[in-house]
Amino acid sequence: MSHFMLLLICLEEIRANIIKFKKAMAYPRNVMIAMAVAFSVLLSYVVPQFKDIFEQLGANLPLPTIILLTLSDLLVNYGPYVVAGIVLFIVAFKYMINNNRKFKFGWHQVLLRLIIMKNIIKFSTLSRFTLVFSELIRAGIPIAEALDTAIEMIDNLPLKEKLLSVRFTVEKGGTLNKGLAETELFENMILQMVRAGEDSGTLDAMIQKVAEYYKMRFDAIIDGLSEAIEPIMLFFIAAMVILLALGIFLPMWDMGNAVQGR
Repeated sequence: MSHFMLLLICLEEIRANIIKFKKAMAYPRNVMIAMAVAFSVLLSYVVPQFKDIFEQLGANLPLPTIILLTLSDLLVNYGPYVVAGIVLFIVAFKYMINNNRKFKFGWHQVLLRLIIMKNIIKFSTLSRFTLVFSELIRAGIPIAEALDTAIEMIDNLPLKEKLLSVRFTVEKGGTLNKGLAETELFENMILQMVRAGEDSGTLDAMIQKVAEYYKMRFDAIIDGLSEAIEPIMLFFIAAMVILLALGIFLPMWDMGNAVQGR
């Protein structure tokens, strides 16, 4: 099978993983969008009605109410500017990502520090790298050339930079196992498997097993992604509900107590 056909097979596998990730993210994304729209509608049309009541009665407003009214004023009076600012930020951000390597590198480093994203990015990258590398060396492609091609398939720049060191180690005559160990990305079990493959002349079979392992790890993360995101999603939903409840009802309770002479 040609080098080109192998890459096509790998690209199909990578594309399938991307689709799987997007499907896993669809539900939490849609829920958060729906909540954001509902919250914006409440801030635009409901909260201003309570603002008029609070101003007429001259009530002393608690902090949640002040925050709620401030957000409402911002949305009602400067809504188009807020939307334009968000759109402009997104456009500028995408431009910087596509045209400034230093900015892109820094953003990728930030993603690797996020609790949920770091494992998704790490294991998707290692799955992609080992998949392409495995298919190429099984087809008889020299290790250095296979490494070059596999590394080129990686999107995350900090991880790509670490894996480039593997290529340099192999070029200098070092073992693949040593190069992988220097990246500090691979578990000891994986390093032992690679070493055993190099010593026994079955590196292609061992790398295939490694690729299967990282695919399994990535699939497990994607399958549990909704459950992992759910607590964060519930936190933001609860925060919005609590802010609305406290912002509206606290001044009303205070006014009720004042009327009763408490």
